[in-house]
Amino acid sequence: MVAPSAPGAPPAPPFHRYAESLAARAAAVVVSVDYRLAPEHPMPAGYDDAWAALRWAASSRHSDPWVSNYADTACVFLAGESAGANIVHNVALRAAAAAAAGEDDDDGGGGIDIEGIILLQPCFWGTERLPCERPAAWRRAAPPMFLPERLDALWPFATAGAAGNGDPRIDPPAEAVASLPCRRALVSVATEDVLRGRGRRYAAALMRGGAWGGEATLVESGGEDHCFHLSPRPNPNAAALMDHVAEFIAKGNTSTSSPMAKRRRRRRRCTLHGAGAEKTTSMHALRGQTAPKVQHAGSGIMANKADKYVVRSCL
Repeated sequence: MVAPSAPGAPPAPPFHRYAESLAARAAAVVVSVDYRLAPEHPMPAGYDDAWAALRWAASSRHSDPWVSNYADTACVFLAGESAGANIVHNVALRAAAAAAAGEDDDDGGGGIDIEGIILLQPCFWGTERLPCERPAAWRRAAPPMFLPERLDALWPFATAGAAGNGDPRIDPPAEAVASLPCRRALVSVATEDVLRGRGRRYAAALMRGGAWGGEATLVESGGEDHCFHLSPRPNPNAAALMDHVAEFIAKGNTSTSSPMAKRRRRRRRCTLHGAGAEKTTSMHALRGQTAPKVQHAGSGIMANKADKYVVRSCL
């Protein structure tokens, strides 16, 4: 998993804490990725860093004994929240383009098989207001965490004025969503988050099927705002979302020949339970990739014996 931080600094505690929890809960090897931030490093710097990390993940399965012993690189997930979910989407598209161009060698990033992507309250935007982005749609007296006016300025700022909110990287068209290279996708939205409409629309594009043809799941967390699951306070909705994410990872196709797969067959699997004010919508419609500075200490790959390989990006 990716925990964002300033270059060279330890990961921010909420993200590091969540990455550790997910590694334990999902029995997954989590790669925590640092990426450069605007305004000093405008986009696509963050995408480039995530792409570099994905290429590292693709090559390390042969060059790194720790990875080859503890990670099943035949079952890779890309995950992120907020801006990190945006990064997951865009780097997944870059991976698809690399594969289409025949860059199937490990260093090229096109040879790694992406089982699924996990987008938690993804940061997508656009030039037109969706109904849920208008003040009349706010259900409570207090305004949401992000006001639409602030989000209007976010992408132009992140790109140093090089792109507006019609940029397909922040407002992905349906045909881009349909070209994702993963087999499954999980999208999570919070019902009080101004960005919820964008996440729902993204999930709907997946569920329509078409060229993608994969399996998409939409999870809605009732009464919650943006990135609520990162709060250290106990929250049944956050626990339920973690259950959904862990279960999604657990369903991944695991290579039967990998060392971790052999160990997994010898031990009991955990039963996952959902809870909280959430609803899950699954539709079969098929068909993600990412991870800049990869570290082998506590802030990098978590030292859990695990079945899955999760590369996560977040803001």
